[in-house]
Amino acid sequence: MKPKIVKDSGWDKKLLDMLDEQTLVVGLREANGGRTDTELSNPEIGSFHEFGLGVPERSFLRSTFDEKEGSYRNILSKLATRTAKQLKGNIPLELLGLKVEADVKNKIRSNIPPPLSEATLARKKGKNVALIDTTQLIESIDYEVR
Repeated sequence: MKPKIVKDSGWDKKLLDMLDEQTLVVGLREANGGRTDTELSNPEIGSFHEFGLGVPERSFLRSTFDEKEGSYRNILSKLATRTAKQLKGNIPLELLGLKVEADVKNKIRSNIPPPLSEATLARKKGKNVALIDTTQLIESIDYEVR
């Protein structure tokens, strides 16, 4: 997810060049956290839920970005403007990364529909929040500035 920046002639060219060279990536870390009940990686588990591959679709990455894209553009614009005056290096994207990571985790905690099946509720011993079982998936949400 490379941020799109509207190049305003009032912005410092050096700042724009710096931001154009950076990419913010938000996703799931590879490790499975030592789980023994599956050999699947976090990205594999996440993609099954994100796209509904064999399970009901419960998008947490795409839907968060779609819902908050305008907000993220505003945040990046404000941070980029401040960078010219106060912030250095990749701090604008680091700050945006923290925000997106928190939003994705909050989306998961919101109990994304559809409701869990009776079989899943029984397996989870009554815990009725989708996508949170061992907390491994939610804890693997991370960002990186490249």
